[in-house]
Amino acid sequence: KKALKAGGYDVEKNKTRLLIAIKRLVASKTLVRNKGSFKLNK
Repeated sequence: KKALKAGGYDVEKNKTRLLIAIKRLVASKTLVRNKGSFKLNK
């Protein structure tokens, strides 16, 4: 979220889209949970 906000993306307006995208990436194992944050899978 911080990186998107720094790039000029309206995070508050598109919060639900972000949540859905994050859930989809975790389900497809592209993102991995890491103690309260996420990292890209190798």
